[in-house]
Amino acid sequence: MIRLSPLWIALAMSAAAGPLDSPPAPPRGSVATYRVQLVRATDADHAPSAGARQLGSAEIRPLRPLFRWTHYWEVSHREVCVDRGKVGTVEVSPSRTVQIDLTEPGKRRVTALENGKRVSTLIRPSGEASTILGGYRDPGSAWFVVVSHAPAR
Repeated sequence: MIRLSPLWIALAMSAAAGPLDSPPAPPRGSVATYRVQLVRATDADHAPSAGARQLGSAEIRPLRPLFRWTHYWEVSHREVCVDRGKVGTVEVSPSRTVQIDLTEPGKRRVTALENGKRVSTLIRPSGEASTILGGYRDPGSAWFVVVSHAPAR
């Protein structure tokens, strides 16, 4: 029978467990970076707010089959990093927030909130496709958010 001293047992256990004060490094690719755009759609040909940028034809192309509007304006945009297995939140205006939920493997749940209340939620595969969701504003316009993977830097 081999007898190990308490010191050897403690060293073996700490070596197996790793250092106590540093968490394990996250696996590569465990953080996803998204670009979140707040878009206002309208038939008016003037900007809905100061600093709004009219979207170009390439940016509008995926929106045309979904919406009937003539003009699309990016009111704001943000980037948000979300750890896989967690929920990320980004404020795109004082009254609008977007949550990106990556807690379910292989899925991305995007929720648009207005003044803290859920407006809409879409669940899609967590691939490269964009998620577009939004809400009604008035008879002359609508707002929506576009969530897409941010380009690599």
